[in-house]
Amino acid sequence: MNSILQKTNQWSEDFEINKKPNLELLHKAVAFLEEELQETKAALESFNSTCDISDYDGIIDGFADIAFVAENGIYKAFRALRYEADTAHKMTEIVQERVCNANDAKRTRNGTVMRDMNGKVQKPDGWTAPNFYDLIEGKL
Repeated sequence: MNSILQKTNQWSEDFEINKKPNLELLHKAVAFLEEELQETKAALESFNSTCDISDYDGIIDGFADIAFVAENGIYKAFRALRYEADTAHKMTEIVQERVCNANDAKRTRNGTVMRDMNGKVQKPDGWTAPNFYDLIEGKL
């Protein structure tokens, strides 16, 4: 069985890339993210006032669509660098693994996290952001 990420990437291959990966697809992905974000915000605002289950369904759908488009954006970024589909998929997995590891590294020694006044998890001293230079070096 294919993973969700594999299905997401295959969708992009089947309906968007058409063997011609390019930066225009990345611009479209950003526009799609903005659209999905607005729809998600609207569903959340509507649910706040109505408590209607269909609005809550819209919230979940919105976040799922945002994740789908974002994952596709990473994949298409590698395809735009002329990586073959299988390699672009592996690179997408590596990116997500690094991001997850970096977020996990925001935990303090006792397993807690520091938050700002809005509840956002803060970066502890010594935290290092993930980078992807090794994945794109020589491709630009």
